[in-house]
Amino acid sequence: MRAYSATIKFKVSTPVVTSRTVVEQTFARAAQKAGKHTAQIIITSLVIILLILPTLRAFEAHIVNVVATPVLIDPPTLDPPGGNDITNFMGGQDLTGEVIVNMSDSDPDATKIFFNFGPGSDQAAVDAVTNPNCSGPFGGDKTAPQSTSFSSDTTVKALACDNLGHASSINTKIYTFAPVEAGLIGPLAAPQQLILDDTTPPPAYNPPADIPPVDTPPTDVITPTQ
Repeated sequence: MRAYSATIKFKVSTPVVTSRTVVEQTFARAAQKAGKHTAQIIITSLVIILLILPTLRAFEAHIVNVVATPVLIDPPTLDPPGGNDITNFMGGQDLTGEVIVNMSDSDPDATKIFFNFGPGSDQAAVDAVTNPNCSGPFGGDKTAPQSTSFSSDTTVKALACDNLGHASSINTKIYTFAPVEAGLIGPLAAPQQLILDDTTPPPAYNPPADIPPVDTPPTDVITPTQ
C-alpha cells in the first residue's frame, strides 16, 4: 500500500474567528485523527471548501449589512383646525354650539384611523384621555367617515395605522369653548307662532264700580254775540 504524507500549516493573525478559520481548524483536527492514509481525501475536501469561501463571505456580508428601515405613517388630520402637526395641540378656542371634528389621512400606507376623546382642556384632562392604538377604542377604516362631536371643552387624540399594525404618531388637539353668559342656561327656544282669530268679538268692558263716571261734555254749542 502506498503511503501519503502531508503537512498542513495554519496561522491566525487576528483573534477574530472567521468562517475560513473554523473550516481550517476543523479539518486540521480531522487530519490528525484520521491518519496518513486518509489525509489526501481530507485535503481535497478542504481545497473545495476554500474555493467556495468567497461566496460564503459575500453571504455573510449580505446578512451583516442588512439595515432595518422603520415604517413611517403620517398622523391623521383633524379638522378643525386642519393639518396634522403633532407639536401643536390647539384645536380651537372660544367655540360655540356643537363642533364636529372630521379625521382623514392622505398617506396611502394608512388604512385605518383610531381615536379617543374626553372632557376638559387642561393638562390633567389631556393625561386622562387614554392614547388610542391600532384596535381602538373608536374608529376603523379611514374610508368610512371618522368623526366625533361635542359642545364643551374636549381633548381628542387620533392616530393612523396600516394593515400590518404599524402606527403613526398621535395627533392631540384641545378644543375650548367660550364661557356661557350669566343667566343664559341653554339655547333659546324656537320662535312660537301666534294665531289671532278675528271672528270672535272682544268682550264688553265693564269698569270697576269705584271709578266715577266721566262727565259727558255738553252737546250745545254757544255762539258768542257781537
